[in-house]
Amino acid sequence: MKHFNIDADENGLLYNVQVRQQLAAHVAPDAMPALEAFSALVFAAKLMHRTMDAWAERFGLSATRLGILFMLRHQPEGVPLGLMATRLHVSPRNVTGLVDHLEHYGLVARVADQVIDALSLPGSQRRVARRPTPSGSRPSGSSEIYSTASATGY
Repeated sequence: MKHFNIDADENGLLYNVQVRQQLAAHVAPDAMPALEAFSALVFAAKLMHRTMDAWAERFGLSATRLGILFMLRHQPEGVPLGLMATRLHVSPRNVTGLVDHLEHYGLVARVADQVIDALSLPGSQRRVARRPTPSGSRPSGSSEIYSTASATGY
């Protein structure tokens, strides 16, 4: 990761020297604090995402697959794929592939969903919700996933 030159202004507020220099040529001085704050939030979000990806990778999962397991752990009765896609901000096609992967490795299972069943076409994958298997609820050797996630707010 790059080294960032952080300094404090006359009010004691921290700022990134490089960002301020780059913005100064293009931004009115009164808009600078808002843009610097936004830049800091974007940077923090990227760092958090990288950290989450690296943390999930320790367990052989992507951050999104780990998010699916967390969602299912808190709703053990199952979650329909469409709702899962909405909550994860991904397409239904994308979530189907992610869940199929977790199902292949025995971390989630299909379960009939009577509400969905009444609204769907016969044979449609929309007729089934997914729920975690015992391995998906607490993957072997990685109970640390859930204890660490709870402690860090994931």
